[in-house]
Amino acid sequence: MTTPDRYKDAPKVTQVEVAEGLKETGLKPGDVVLDYFVGGGTTAVEAKLLGRRCIARDINPGATGITLENLKFSPPGEHFGNVALSLYEPEVSVGNAKDLADIANSSIDLICALY
Repeated sequence: MTTPDRYKDAPKVTQVEVAEGLKETGLKPGDVVLDYFVGGGTTAVEAKLLGRRCIARDINPGATGITLENLKFSPPGEHFGNVALSLYEPEVSVGNAKDLADIANSSIDLICALY
């Protein structure tokens, strides 16, 4: 997958920044994050690591394929420290950000729209 020229100079968001952002939003374990420009899956990976649920979509099947590859891990038990968190596998699918009608009303706690 290549990056279109118009995005080559766009600021990049690091995994650490995404993780910090998810923590600072006040999301609690089990809350749902919607990322409809999933790209390589950074938000989905961090949601999984932080015990948050995630609906991850992208119009590009290549991007969702990369995301699924990046999600093939199990966090070590000590990752969560002394806190018992449930592990949620993100729901990854190909879909258009213009059509989110299949998502139940009031079921999303945070929308992440980075691309």
